[in-house]
Amino acid sequence: VEERLRFYDEGVAPTKNITAMQEVLSKLPKSDDLDEDEVKVEKKKKKKAKKEAASDAAPDGEVSSCKMHACYYAHRRLSFS
Repeated sequence: VEERLRFYDEGVAPTKNITAMQEVLSKLPKSDDLDEDEVKVEKKKKKKAKKEAASDAAPDGEVSSCKMHACYYAHRRLSFS
């Protein structure tokens, strides 16, 4: 905002977004965080584990509520087509 006001008052061009982002990234400390690919793999593993836990939570012979809803809506689509 301050740079924009200076532009209106003095005519000094504000910093480009890409330049500002590069400056901030250069000031941040380098971290040993996981790569994006590793993060995606971990998210997939968590999602799979959560899905398996949900399917294990239903007692034997009973269908989980998610599966019941999916079957219900699939049946409705087919019957009204």
